[in-house]
Amino acid sequence: METALLQDLKNANQAITRFVSELSVSKAPPPPEWYSGHFDSLTAQVNKIEKALASVPPPGLRNEELAKELRIYVINLGLIKKAIEGLGPLLKENMRVTKEAIARLGAAGSWSASVKDLSR
Repeated sequence: METALLQDLKNANQAITRFVSELSVSKAPPPPEWYSGHFDSLTAQVNKIEKALASVPPPGLRNEELAKELRIYVINLGLIKKAIEGLGPLLKENMRVTKEAIARLGAAGSWSASVKDLSR
């Protein structure tokens, strides 16, 4: 069990590192399809680890490699939280701009319908 958990932790730590790195490299929020692919995969890995953590031996009985990966995992969870919190303002701004664009399109549609009605 410990071997499987160790491999799962390594995979999750690599995925988290890649996720956080890709977010920090891009200055603008990634496109929506990027989120779905990365979030789904990352969520599945974190959920798998969460279930396996119930069977982790107590700190004194863990081998050093498992203990190291668990420490890295804890740090990485903090990095994910920080990265997601950093996305909040960017996503809210995108949502505001999108709502304004939809309102403008609605106004243009109303204007077009009015002009069409007047031209009859």
